[in-house]
Amino acid sequence: MSVGDKPEISGLSVNRPPGPDHPFWPALIEVLKQTTCVLYWASKGCVVADKSVIPHIAADFDESMGTPTVTTDLDVIMEMVRKA
Repeated sequence: MSVGDKPEISGLSVNRPPGPDHPFWPALIEVLKQTTCVLYWASKGCVVADKSVIPHIAADFDESMGTPTVTTDLDVIMEMVRKA
């Protein structure tokens, strides 16, 4: 497997993610840490791993999803999704 220098995808969608004990989640959190990605779900709420990402989010996204919560704590993320 090789990866080029330029971004190759602009987004990622997950349908029916696994439960919180699955290794998918630590891997996804690692992606958040290494990129400027925003994790969001169908209802209002979103997460970034670093606050430096927030100024780069489009204003209309911020208006519809709200200001992202900065966290890499899976328990916090799962609680946010449950409350949404």
